Amino acid sequence: MEQAEQAQQCPSCQTILYGDYCHRCGRPRHVQRIDGAFILSEVGSILNLHKGIFFTIRELLRRPGITVRKFIHGERNRLVKPVVFIVITSIVYALTEQLFPAGGRYFSYAISGEILPKMQDHYGHLNFLLAFLAAFWVRMLFRKSGYNFFELLVLLFFLLGMRMLMLAVFRVSNGLFSSPLWDIVESTLPTIYVIWGIGQFFNGKKVSNYLKAFIGYELGIFSFFLIAALLGILTYLFQHGELPSGRIRIGTLL
Repeated sequence: MEQAEQAQQCPSCQTILYGDYCHRCGRPRHVQRIDGAFILSEVGSILNLHKGIFFTIRELLRRPGITVRKFIHGERNRLVKPVVFIVITSIVYALTEQLFPAGGRYFSYAISGEILPKMQDHYGHLNFLLAFLAAFWVRMLFRKSGYNFFELLVLLFFLLGMRMLMLAVFRVSNGLFSSPLWDIVESTLPTIYVIWGIGQFFNGKKVSNYLKAFIGYELGIFSFFLIAALLGILTYLFQHGELPSGRIRIGTLL
């Protein structure tokens, strides 16, 4: 009798179970064992065309601003979570960097001709910093929209994640079929996409929103490079104990 009563209790919070899930903590009555079938099921859920990474990419390609707006307002069951998405896309970009190291460099900075820690080599990880800075400036320019900083950060996570996928595709294409045309497309299309996504998120019918989106995103990039330059100077001071005698040169995107 005692064993029957124990079997009806949630192992996590000891609440009496009346269905397949605990109504208090949400733990399932029957927990699937982690085995090969479980791993395949988890991978399949991520790659699901109707709910997962491919579905997220498709929707963000078709209507980025509208898709993210719906996500923020509650339609969150079918999209990959924003932090997971930008992590996955950054990993994809990092892998293409390793496979195609001869691709174009997106940015670097130097002091007295000496390249300091090459941020290009960690560009995928630095997406988070760029997302925070761009979200801050977009929030300043669209402060009357009613969206808070973290909601706009979600927007930038999704858009910059897609930007990383685009850069990964262009890096592979440029590595296989090097052409000046790829350089032009690579330097413009990802930026246009982000601006389009931000403008569409607020109100795609207003041209002024796309202008503010452009300004906000560019201010985010400028802030990003300003921080990079300051970190470079501090690194040089730490290593050499003095400022460089030559001019400080800061690279530009693409």
